[in-house]
Amino acid sequence: MSKKKKEAVSKILDARKSISIESKMRASEEANKSLKKKYDVAIKVINELEHMREIAEVLDIPRKKKKFRVKARRKGAEGLAILQVSDVHGGEIVEPETVNFLNEYNVEIAERRMQALARNVVKMCNMWRELSPLDDLAIFDEGDAWSGDIHEELKLTTVFTPTESVVWYHDIFDALVYYLVKNGGFKRIHILKKYGNHTRRQKEVFHAAAYRTNDEYMLAKMMEKHNSYDNVTWQIDTGYFSWYDCYGLPIRSHHGNAVGYRGGIGGKVIPIKRAITSKWNKGKKAYLDMFGHFHELEWTSDYVSNGSVIGYSAYSQEKFPYEPPRQVLSIMDKRRGIVAALPIFLDEPKEIDL
Repeated sequence: MSKKKKEAVSKILDARKSISIESKMRASEEANKSLKKKYDVAIKVINELEHMREIAEVLDIPRKKKKFRVKARRKGAEGLAILQVSDVHGGEIVEPETVNFLNEYNVEIAERRMQALARNVVKMCNMWRELSPLDDLAIFDEGDAWSGDIHEELKLTTVFTPTESVVWYHDIFDALVYYLVKNGGFKRIHILKKYGNHTRRQKEVFHAAAYRTNDEYMLAKMMEKHNSYDNVTWQIDTGYFSWYDCYGLPIRSHHGNAVGYRGGIGGKVIPIKRAITSKWNKGKKAYLDMFGHFHELEWTSDYVSNGSVIGYSAYSQEKFPYEPPRQVLSIMDKRRGIVAALPIFLDEPKEIDL
């Protein structure tokens, strides 16, 4: 064999040895990686088992069992309920066809809803008494007990004359008070009566003389005069605002029609808060304002707006969002102020349509 051939064969053999060595080294590296993974897994399992052993040892140590104790009702706890009654609009008719069958209203339905109001207020107060005493009830009757005839259309959609409305609401409100006196379990009931804008005798809106031409004011004075309940007191003021002292917190009650709102963007919150902060509170500051008129239940830091008994109407459909007939019961705590504004529903519940 020639010298050149010998050198070529030698190079081939050297290359094969080099490839063999590299292959063995790669195999060794792969084996090391596999062993490293198994080692890491084993260490992790060992650590977890060690942690579990430590927990088990701690759990085996005798110790005092923690218990939640039943806390006795705090001394001096005292609560008061405020029921807002407004916008009954007795005598007005709502035909289902005019409101997409979302509501119906007539005299019979009005009386049924007022009876449901009485019953549900008592139920709600009894439920709350599981949490705190509730000895006193304030009824804020905030106006528009009937619809009257201040608009031409109301002459077509109302079955009562103003005089018949007075007689009807006298009987309905008296039945409400009687039920709460006999079944509510209250030591004291205070009735604060405000007049609405629908129950005035003239089309023009009066201000200083508003009470003198409003039949709700007249009816309230008559009912106060013939009050036969020892634990019931009346408050009937001539001005637009009435004030109620609740554990030292001044509450301002009124019908709500002093705020101009016609369904603008942002809802009634903006004009109401503007009226409270930039107008009303400048003279005498209130802890809360409570009113009706808008037929919309709402609780904010500044006010509690009541719903209505009449519910959704053709006028509401054009101006405001849908709301079922309901009133509001606010719970006042002696130390915390208002703690709840609970809706009192007046109709049987319907299925929720999503």
